[in-house]
Amino acid sequence: MLHLQAQRNLDVFLLKTGIRHYQPQDVLSFTYPDHRLDLAFRFDSLMMSVSVTLALRDDDAFRLLLEKAANAPVSAVLRVYCTQEELGINGVLADTDSAEAWYRLYQTQRSLINFYLNLSV
Repeated sequence: MLHLQAQRNLDVFLLKTGIRHYQPQDVLSFTYPDHRLDLAFRFDSLMMSVSVTLALRDDDAFRLLLEKAANAPVSAVLRVYCTQEELGINGVLADTDSAEAWYRLYQTQRSLINFYLNLSV
């Protein structure tokens, strides 16, 4: 179960992403029109994953995305992955980091995914 600070951060963060109602759990998943957001709370940390379904994988665009992600201005270490059907980016923050830090990570992940999608068009 989430402690009070993590619960408050989660409430603020989800409001910023457009989610008004949810059931608090250690693992949450939300589907938006253009991406999926997965949140997992474990050992006082939050792992946030943003992913999209891919019609076609572009290895050249993926290499450029890896370079861009390595220099992304976030306090989390980013892990970029690509399967035949999905592109995703994971990042881990402390669950006591501010909701604004969580939202910056989310925005960065979405921006990086859009960078890839625009390259592979």
